[in-house]
Amino acid sequence: MAENGSQTRWLHRICIAGVILGAILVIAGLGWSAVATPAAVWSIEQAAELKAASDAVHAARSGIPETRGSQPVEAGKPDPRYLAAAQARLERINTDLEQARHVRDTWGQWAAAAGLALTIACGLGYLASRQQ
Repeated sequence: MAENGSQTRWLHRICIAGVILGAILVIAGLGWSAVATPAAVWSIEQAAELKAASDAVHAARSGIPETRGSQPVEAGKPDPRYLAAAQARLERINTDLEQARHVRDTWGQWAAAAGLALTIACGLGYLASRQQ
């Protein structure tokens, strides 16, 4: 009988800890947008790289040489190899930017939902264990 009481006390403590952890997750999830500023998920260096890649695509489309010493195939005509490489680089960086936006936009919602689910589950577990 004493062993059963000891197990029940541990179950109560675990459920209470789960409720507290769930509440912390809900609060963290709701405050995520304030904490995860755009600078926290996308650095200035990444922004500069995105601008440089965009400029390179623009230059490739307009037939402007990448460096002063190089000449385009024909003046005013884009070099298809350079254009393809510049577009691939820009697409890779845009994919990284979309992932950063996804992190900033959705992680807070997921954390709040997980915290709410944990709080409810542990709260119900605590109530059920008190009935025994």
